[in-house]
Amino acid sequence: MQKTIILIALSIICFVYPREINSETLKSNDEIKQIVTDAIKEIESSANKQEKLYAVNKIYKIAYEDIEGNEVKRAVPVLIQCLKDENHKIKLQASMALGVIADERAIPALEEMKKLKTIGNPERGNYVSFHYYASHAIKQTKDRNKFLLMIKDLDEENKITYLVNSFEANTKLSYVSGKYGDVGFHWAYIYLLKIGKPVIPKIIIKFNKAIEIQKNKIKGTNSPYRTNLIFEYFSKILAEIGDESALKVLENLESYYLEDKRDDFAPKYLRDALEKIRKKQNISN
Repeated sequence: MQKTIILIALSIICFVYPREINSETLKSNDEIKQIVTDAIKEIESSANKQEKLYAVNKIYKIAYEDIEGNEVKRAVPVLIQCLKDENHKIKLQASMALGVIADERAIPALEEMKKLKTIGNPERGNYVSFHYYASHAIKQTKDRNKFLLMIKDLDEENKITYLVNSFEANTKLSYVSGKYGDVGFHWAYIYLLKIGKPVIPKIIIKFNKAIEIQKNKIKGTNSPYRTNLIFEYFSKILAEIGDESALKVLENLESYYLEDKRDDFAPKYLRDALEKIRKKQNISN
């Protein structure tokens, strides 16, 4: 019964917001390997379209955690076959998975998918554009490969510096964005989360700089989208690592929000981050 409910829910195309991934849900390499292996078997053997969609979605979600794509790339051949499936939801979910995996072997098949006729009525806003999904996947593939190439040969310290700096506007990651958020930010977020404690000092420096920039702006104005993302992502990373050294910068941000008078309280992600670190460190308010 429970599996049936899950499968019905997945009849709607699924999107992943990696900011929701945390240290407790991060999978080990062995777990990633097993998830991909099981999903490939399900796609190849299942005659049930909902089960097949569910398996494709599992690959799509785990692809965000397999940063360098060592395991999920094994799924590329079956996902390319899914682009030819008669079920349009499976086609779309497979294209999204291929976009995250970023294997150039899929580009010819995605180019063919772009040629498929739109389903539904665009004038009423109730339609599916294969051209859009395929184009988005191709762009993601090219952008993620650039991302991986940039960090490939960096040692850990320079890698951390690059990833932390990538959250600023006009960096080399600023072009990596799509309809569902800044994908480059997502990869950087998960990468930093996987590295752990060594990222804290550089994040704190960048965090404090962003707060000072905001404090020098006119009171009551809205923060730029990218600065809000810096605050949110960095708060979540520091909370997941859970080191007491992060408390001061988070409390500094909390003071900024309260002093700015835009709200009577700090954003939920910040309150959650403070609570999580205090709980881990057994520090009371």
